[in-house]
Amino acid sequence: MSAARGARALVVASYGRHYVVRLPDGTTLAAVTRGKRGDVGVDDHANVAALGAGQTVIDAIEARRNTFKRS
Repeated sequence: MSAARGARALVVASYGRHYVVRLPDGTTLAAVTRGKRGDVGVDDHANVAALGAGQTVIDAIEARRNTFKRS
């Protein structure tokens, strides 16, 4: 499966503004967000689109069922 426009993925790692997402077939890809969007968290479900070889861009984040934040 490829990261076609609108593909659903799970965010599995976060490194500042760079992320790792897992597609439903188990493929992991590097991902970034457009602009300075920083509201992406690990375990979020996202819609991603392909940028190039092995890279995707996060277009949208699905609504969260719960959140866990450090204070």
